Amino acid sequence: MTGPFMERYLKAAHMNEKQMLYVMNPNKIRIAEYLVDYHEKRGDSVIVFSDSVYSLLKYSERMQIPAIYGKTPQSERENILKNFRSEDGLAKTICLSKVSE
Repeated sequence: MTGPFMERYLKAAHMNEKQMLYVMNPNKIRIAEYLVDYHEKRGDSVIVFSDSVYSLLKYSERMQIPAIYGKTPQSERENILKNFRSEDGLAKTICLSKVSE
């Protein structure tokens, strides 16, 4: 974690705040971006998973990756998954919440 995030994390009284600081840690986001870029360049398919819908949507927005979570309409889910599974690589990476289980 960056210094300011770690400081606030250690002082946080509630577990929800600690979890949010952990998942939205700028270093973690940069590493996720690096890993997605690395694997996409290799031609790999990538799934970014998160238990937190808030962080999932932030990662999705920042990296311009489609996301599937509880409020994603069924037709949109099917379209995202179809593009992810396609051989022509329409979507090499997707973000998923627990809804995918």
